[in-house]
Amino acid sequence: MINTDVFDAIQRSSTVGELLYSGECSNRILNLFTAGLCEDHTALCNGYLSRNGNMCEIRKYSGKYGDGVVVYTPNQKSSRYCYKTYYIKIPMK
Repeated sequence: MINTDVFDAIQRSSTVGELLYSGECSNRILNLFTAGLCEDHTALCNGYLSRNGNMCEIRKYSGKYGDGVVVYTPNQKSSRYCYKTYYIKIPMK
């Protein structure tokens, strides 16, 4: 069952679209699971995200895989590509 109140709060959150430090990012990702989202997959994304600050960026997502958020995290092996992890709403049966 999806907790829509928590999901909506995450979507409206001021941290969506902003850079977060690793501790804040970890807490926010735990909240995604509480909201009824599950990790779908991770892909490489063309773009730079600083490796020094251990930061991540969370953005809203609605597309091919469903509705949810995408979390961008740095790739320690490359300065040209970062990781993009999709967290999607679990469909109700």
